Amino acid sequence: MNMEEFRNCPTSLSDEGKEKQNVEISTNTTLISSDSTADLEKQLSSEKEDVQSGGEIPENNMPVVMVGILMTVFLAALDSTIVTTAIPTIVRDMASDIDYSWIGSSYTLALTAVLPFLGVASDILGRKVVLYSSIFFFLLGSALCGASKSMIMLIVCRAVQGIGGGGITSLCFIVISDITTLANRSFYISFIASVWGIASVVGPLLGGIICQRTTWRWIFFINLPTGGVCVALLVFFLHLPVRPRTTYQQFLKTFDFVGLFTCILGIVLLLLGLSVGSTSNHWSQANVIAYIVVGVVLLIICAFWEATTKRNQILPPFMFNGLSKCALLLTVFLHNYNYMLFAYYLPEFYQNVKGNSPIISGVHIIAPAFLVSTFSFATGMFIKRTKNFMIPMYFGWVFMTAGMGALINIVYTSPVGKIIGLSLIFPVGAGCMFLPPLLASQAATPPQYMAVVTSVVMFVRNVGGSVGIIVGKVIYTQDLTSTYKGNSTLAKLSSDQISALPQTEKTELLTNMGEAYRLNWIVGAVLSGIGLVCLLAVRKFGKKQN
Repeated sequence: MNMEEFRNCPTSLSDEGKEKQNVEISTNTTLISSDSTADLEKQLSSEKEDVQSGGEIPENNMPVVMVGILMTVFLAALDSTIVTTAIPTIVRDMASDIDYSWIGSSYTLALTAVLPFLGVASDILGRKVVLYSSIFFFLLGSALCGASKSMIMLIVCRAVQGIGGGGITSLCFIVISDITTLANRSFYISFIASVWGIASVVGPLLGGIICQRTTWRWIFFINLPTGGVCVALLVFFLHLPVRPRTTYQQFLKTFDFVGLFTCILGIVLLLLGLSVGSTSNHWSQANVIAYIVVGVVLLIICAFWEATTKRNQILPPFMFNGLSKCALLLTVFLHNYNYMLFAYYLPEFYQNVKGNSPIISGVHIIAPAFLVSTFSFATGMFIKRTKNFMIPMYFGWVFMTAGMGALINIVYTSPVGKIIGLSLIFPVGAGCMFLPPLLASQAATPPQYMAVVTSVVMFVRNVGGSVGIIVGKVIYTQDLTSTYKGNSTLAKLSSDQISALPQTEKTELLTNMGEAYRLNWIVGAVLSGIGLVCLLAVRKFGKKQN
């Protein structure tokens, strides 16, 4: 199958008759035409024979390899949220006037920015080169973060760490796709999704424990010994298929430099403008307007370029050339938007509004973390057994919508028990949504395009998470600022500063803060409803396909 054939594929698989092979995949949400299906069947049949004969897919000690991969993913996901409960301590220690939200934003922005490049880079340089380089940058950034002497140095080093985290996020999924057959892939990816869910939600708890028991610097230093063990396991036990490499001359002729530059810079500038505007509350400033306008223009240029260039696109148009595909990717975006909104701002609510310590706020989200992990793994097992992608997605979006709706009932006076109970609905749905869109995309992807398609899905997912964190901050800050007629300083007060206020002022402020967080849950509920409606556009066809 050549690239031109694949670009022209419709948005779903067509029905087949009787099963002819043992390896089956779902066609609930897929991207291939009936002509391409025959090619894919041959590839999957050949893949099965290669596994049996030790050919294309090499033998791996999967338990040991998975331990290395899962530990690596855990570290990258953990650092997205572990600083949330440590930020007050870091700000107090650094004594800096620089906005503290950049500690988290710099990591997520850098992580998101490198994702479009990684799939193509791994095809050119090799999976191991990109994976080990990503781990190196992640560990280097961790060491420098722990040794930071100023807020500026910490923010810059968090960006270095985010570059490595982005590589880890994408390459671990790509590697799993390389060393497993499609029939068994959901089993292994379900472990990654479970670990990712646990790390993202448990991060605030671990951050709080480390801050209160030792020093905040160990939030970053702890990555070093664990990362060293991960590297050792992968270097000695990971075996990947041998793939043809692109020569340097061919790389220069075919790589999409314009697409990479406009995509990364456009996203960074757009999110940067939103972040600066929300924290400063000066949306009319020239720099804020310039960031947003230039970012949007660059993204428009990127879209036109990707649709017309003859080079190997960073964001291939065949991923966006049908309503079904676009709807599927939109659900990926909205899922991670709401998930990061939940993982970031619920622990913050416990600390800022309810006055909990970092450890106690972390304890309150243990049950949601357990549910995310449990349902992520259960979804993988369900897909492996039934070959059905659509049922978990409908189930997930119903519970996500209901869960966000339940969070709307949380206010300042709500008892902690009620808050914990209401927060148990959303994780059930969120856990169900990590795997199906990725597996649906991979099921319809020939091996030569697997890395690019996986990177696109991960890119869209992480853009959603980054936007969720930044837009969530915008909504919270703007609502609280408008309540106090333009006074944005109250939105930046720490829990210690709030506690020092007179009782009447403190009660009024905490009530308004609770309402500002509540507005985020309202927006999340609306977006969850949109995600549920989007599934109606994802086409569903035959029950099974070889």
